[in-house]
Amino acid sequence: MARHHNSQAHYAKVTLESNDIIHEGARVFIPMHRSNNSHTFLRDYIFENYKSLNPIIVTINGVNKILEYYENDHVKTFSLQSNTKEFCEILADKIIEEKLEKRPLIITGFLCVGMGQTLTHEKLGSFTSAIFNHLDLSNDDIYQLMGRIFGRMRKWKTYTRTKVYC
Repeated sequence: MARHHNSQAHYAKVTLESNDIIHEGARVFIPMHRSNNSHTFLRDYIFENYKSLNPIIVTINGVNKILEYYENDHVKTFSLQSNTKEFCEILADKIIEEKLEKRPLIITGFLCVGMGQTLTHEKLGSFTSAIFNHLDLSNDDIYQLMGRIFGRMRKWKTYTRTKVYC
């Protein structure tokens, strides 16, 4: 991994260890970096260190658009690809269908930033936290990154203010 990828992974790890971010009902956005290795690191780190909370990891990168979680010591994986529905709707529907609403949800993936991908849905609510450490991005990319945690959601019954760590 390149130096800035290591710093992103280290920052995410230290931030998670120093704050109560991953808990029941949490919805966290940690986009990591462009490298697929950084998303794999985060997924593995969260599954290993927060296993008792049964977290859900959603990875959106150049290879995957998937939801993963443990069930009876086995990883369950679902594709979140669709040509007919928005990503946020597919994600919300799958979480409700699998009865996972109370589990912490962590979304990682940098591809969604450039695509302007909507990640939140009224059925699940806004993000409770986001962790950003992207020192090498242009102002336009930072604007897009921040746009993933904001939107027209204040009137949602499920709205909560997002704590941003950066």
